[in-house]
This record gives sequence, C-alpha cells and structure tokens, in this order.
Amino acid sequence: MKTLHRSWPTGLLGPAVLLAAVLTACTADPIGFDAGSGTAFDPSGEVAPRFYSALTTRDSVARVWVDAESTFEDQLAFAMPKVRDQDVSVTLSVVEDEKLLFEANTYYSLSKVILQLNGGVGEQQAIDRMFFQVPADHVTATLGEQILPAGETRLEIPVRIDLKGAGDAAVNSSFLVILQAETVDADGKTQSCRFYYELMVDPVTLRRPSPRIEGHGTSCMECGVIYIDPSWMDPRVCLEPVLTYTDPSTWETTLYEYCDIVVILGGTIGYDPLTKMPRLDINRNLTHLLDNPDRYLQPIQQQGIRVTIELTGSGSGIGFCNLDDTQRASLVAQIARLIDETGIDGVNLNDEYSNYGANGLPGIDPSSYAKFIRDLRAALPDKTITLTDLGEPSATLYEAHDGIEAGTYLDYAWTGTAADLTDPYAEGAPRKPIAGLSRQRYGRFTVRARDTGVWEERAWDDSFNEMMMEIVLSEDPRILVEELIPIIEGNEGKTGANLGAFLGFMLPWTDGGNNMPWLTDVTCATQGALQNPNTTYQLPGYGNMLYYPDWLRFN
Repeated sequence: MKTLHRSWPTGLLGPAVLLAAVLTACTADPIGFDAGSGTAFDPSGEVAPRFYSALTTRDSVARVWVDAESTFEDQLAFAMPKVRDQDVSVTLSVVEDEKLLFEANTYYSLSKVILQLNGGVGEQQAIDRMFFQVPADHVTATLGEQILPAGETRLEIPVRIDLKGAGDAAVNSSFLVILQAETVDADGKTQSCRFYYELMVDPVTLRRPSPRIEGHGTSCMECGVIYIDPSWMDPRVCLEPVLTYTDPSTWETTLYEYCDIVVILGGTIGYDPLTKMPRLDINRNLTHLLDNPDRYLQPIQQQGIRVTIELTGSGSGIGFCNLDDTQRASLVAQIARLIDETGIDGVNLNDEYSNYGANGLPGIDPSSYAKFIRDLRAALPDKTITLTDLGEPSATLYEAHDGIEAGTYLDYAWTGTAADLTDPYAEGAPRKPIAGLSRQRYGRFTVRARDTGVWEERAWDDSFNEMMMEIVLSEDPRILVEELIPIIEGNEGKTGANLGAFLGFMLPWTDGGNNMPWLTDVTCATQGALQNPNTTYQLPGYGNMLYYPDWLRFN
C-alpha cells in the first residue's frame, strides 16, 4: 500500500484520500483489493508472454468487488516480451480446471459457511466463500486462435463476465475466471500464461438475519456497547448479537437488538516533534472503513447504532493528560474535523499507552483531561463522547479541576478492566466515580468474547462467581461493554467454531434473581447464575469467516 496511516493535520483538510492508488474501476477495493497504477504495460525485462490489466492486484490476478448477478468488464492486454520478426500464433481460451480451482481455494483457505442465528432460533443459511468457476459461456472475450503480426507485441482483449445465472446469487460470494494464452512461434516453440479474475461479492450482503425488535426486552440493560478491532473483524458483525427472550407461558422466542454503540479501534494520538503539536493518526484498517462508509458503516448507522472510534495513546509521550492550551485546541479541531468529514457519530477516549514523560514531554497534568473533554464537547455538541476508565490518566477525573467536572460532558463511561466488577459508587471502593457522572451512565463490567472454548479453560472459583452475582442481582441500570475477538491464527480454517462466547450475561430476572441458582461449575455458571432463566445473550453459531475482513484475507 502507498500509505499505511492517515494523519489529520492542524490545517484545513480536504476530502478523504484513499489509501491506494486511484482505481480505474469503481468496484475495486482500496486496501485488500488494491489495484495497479493503471499505467500502460511495459514488457521490457519480461522473459515470457503475459497478461496485463489496470486492475491487477498481484502478478496475473485481478480481484475486484462486484454486485451479485452483475456484469463485469475489463480491458485486458496480452503482450510478448520482445518484438518478433515473424508472425506469432496466439490461442486464447477460458480454462475450466478443477485442480486450479482447488488451488485457488486452498491459497486463501476458503470454505463454505453455515449460518444459524441464535443457536437454532433463526433459519440456517449457507454462504459459499469458495470460488465458483464461472462457465465459459458466461465469458465474452476474443477467444480462439489469433495472429500477432511480426513487429507487434500486444493484443487488446476486451473481457465481459456475466454473473447472472452463474452459481446461486444467494449462496456464492466468490467467482473465478481463468484466461489462458498459448503462443507458437515460427520455430514451433510453445509458451503459455494464465490470468485470474477473482470477482468478490460482499458476503455480508448475502446474510439473511432474522427480524429483530428494537430495545433490550425485559433485561435491565440500559446500553449495549461492542468494541471492534478492524484488524480482526468487519464492524458489521455488531449487527449480529441479540438478546433472545422466551416467554415461559407460550415458549415463543423474541429477538431483541443488543448493540447501541459500536466502538471501532484504530485511532491514536501521536506527536509531531517539528511543530510540537499532537497529531491524530488513523491506521490503515480504520482508514479503509472511513473511506468506504457506504459499505461498512452506513449499514450499521441505518439500524440506529451509533458508530464511534476509539482514540488512545501511541507511546509518543503525549496524550489527553498533558496538553497545553494550544495543543488542546489543535487536537480538538483535528477530531472535530475527522468526525465532520467522515459522518461518524462520536469518539471513545482511552488514554492508555500514552507513556507520559517520554521524549522529554511533560508528565500528567491533573486538569488537562477534564479541560480536553470540556472543549471536545463544545466542538461536538450533538455527538457521542464516551470514556474508558482505566489507570492513572482517568483517575485525574475523579474530582473537579478549575470547576470542571468531566462527567457532565460525557455520555457514558465504563471500566476498561475485563471482568472487574468494582463499583466506583460504593463506599470505600478503590476506584472513585468520575466527577459529574451519574451512576446510571457508568458501566462497571467489560468482557472480551472470543471463540467458543477460550472461557472454558478459565479457572472459575467462588470469588469470581460472588462478583458475578453481585452485579447480576443489583438493581443498577447497567451498561454492557464487550469486545468481540475472533481467534485468528493466520488461517481462517484454524478459527473456532463460533464467533464468540459471552462471559457475563448481566440480565437479571424481573423478580430480582430469587429463582436463579448459584452455580459454581464451569459448564453451568453462565447458564445459571448469570442470566435470566428466560433470557439469553447469543451470537450466531457460525465460523469467523463471514466477518473476517476481506481486506486482510486477500492480502
């Protein structure tokens, strides 16, 4: 890629700039499907015939996004490595070869995905991520034998691929077309080369989720928050988690929406030593989402979910807690400009990893964070501002500074420590409430959900279950914060069976939990002590493949 991250400078910003070069086809994806420069081919230095396309993503492969049942067109060129003084016979054909198809699927570790929502509540659906080889009669090109005249090195080959009726539009998301050229010169010497078109339908668009009802049902959860790291997951996965409620009198099950806010990781606060100013950096994965909001972000927002991004430290020595007035104004302006240009709904502040005191920069100024939050709210009056309460930086917010109570400018805050049920509002608690923030707007439970099997390996004990029962049986309105983390080992065939398994349910029964058994064994703890016996929180029972980002899968 030509750019790995984006900085939002202190000056005026123009329109968002794509990471990759400008593409010649609007269906090409700017990261994982990064096309070539589009410049004319240059056969110098080549030793064998080959194909050229402005959409080439790597040698002899063009990979582009397409719509289901659409028609794809490209201008392909075939070239010889040097000028010949005699005619050359060129035979162009569409290759339909099971071995090559198998090798393409193996290269990307593609397989079929069986989708089933909520452990059997929804219908099963199969989405085939494996390549479907498009039949030759759906490919229009200059096929057959042609003569490349002496003195010429290039043939132009218009290509048209019709996906309508090729495979099942509701099932197939990856299509493969292989073109082959065989040349025979005057001396009878034969050479051949191939070119691969990999046409990718966004698999998430094929998903048929079960109807859901807005709200959280009979749970007393006030707000559901899901963290997504786009280096691991497509953020649209936040549309999947639901609360299911089964009426014990009728056994009818209702699906309630769970996520109210999604927090996407990828923003950091850096430092420019030349200007001595903070710098807002957005990494390549988050940049990809911001540059393609219609694909990745707007479908989330259309469901009423607020899309926010996390801003955290980068280890440079600067952060929200040591800004002077000029630096604070600059950083606030950069953040406001980012939100205005991208259309996202807000930010989550997590002043972790700042490494205060490094590189000759100041240590923590107790008033700096509160002033920053106040000024950020003034710049973003109608946006969502949340805070992760973790460590020494946010501890500065437990009291007012210069009359500023940071909590009055926040929508929500929550603990950043997984499975720590400490209640800052309880007398004698080691962590204190953020000044000006009501108890109803603080979430004291955060969980990281991984593939099935991870939590089963944890040693559950009585103290852990006692903490669980404390929060389950309490009557506080609560904010449930979860980070979805698939197990990715470089090959999606090695990921677990499910997208995630939830650790803490926090969904007390309406009678205050009197009928909930306190179970301490591993297999029954989450199913008994931690949930309404008629309400469960579930993720869909299918592999990670569907939401493992294609921009990472195909690098």
